[in-house]
This record gives sequence, structure tokens and C-alpha cells, in this order.
Amino acid sequence: MDRIEFFREAITNAMKSYETERAHSQSFSGLHFEQIYDAGNNRFQLVLMGWKEDERIYHLICHLDIIDNKIWIQEDNTEEGMALLLEAQGVEKKEIVLAFYPDYHRANTEYAVA
Repeated sequence: MDRIEFFREAITNAMKSYETERAHSQSFSGLHFEQIYDAGNNRFQLVLMGWKEDERIYHLICHLDIIDNKIWIQEDNTEEGMALLLEAQGVEKKEIVLAFYPDYHRANTEYAVA
């Protein structure tokens, strides 16, 4: 399996893991997770959506892209962090970019700068 295919699988598994851990929570009653993929451009999103009583919920959980042989976490609204979920799937820290931080801040993390 080439590295890009490995990244795709790791991302989808990390999203599924996040979703599975919360699927039976009472907080998410009436809501569902939707995984959105643009495989041609290597873009991935996880969205929480549905109705909670009379309120419409549409919330972006995370957005990840594969760019230049790295996983770029563009947005991360998870509690534990998508980087940790990706690491659990076997992705190395040097292959993960925390894109929601500016370059100078990324340099102070254990993850890739770019």
C-alpha cells in the first residue's frame, strides 16, 4: 500500500473511531455523523448534523487534507485531537501538520511545520 492510500485509510479510520465513541451518547440523540470525502483532491471532513428538539445542528468536527505527502489538519473541533487519533492509526508525528496554527507556532510542536 502506498503512503497516500495509507493516509486515506488512517483518516477514515480515525474519523470512524471518533464517531463510534460518541454514537451511543445521549448528547448526540437525534444527530448523526457524516463523513465527506473528495478522494480526487484528498480532502476529508467529518460533520455532525441533525435536529436537537427544534434546533438545527450542523457542526464541522474536523477537516483534513493530504498535501505533499503529509496530513494537514485544517480544522479540529475534537476533544482529544485528530493528531492523536491519527497517531493511533500508525501515522507518524512528522507526517502531520497542525495547519490551524501559524508556522512559527508549529515549529514549537512535535509535529511537522509544513
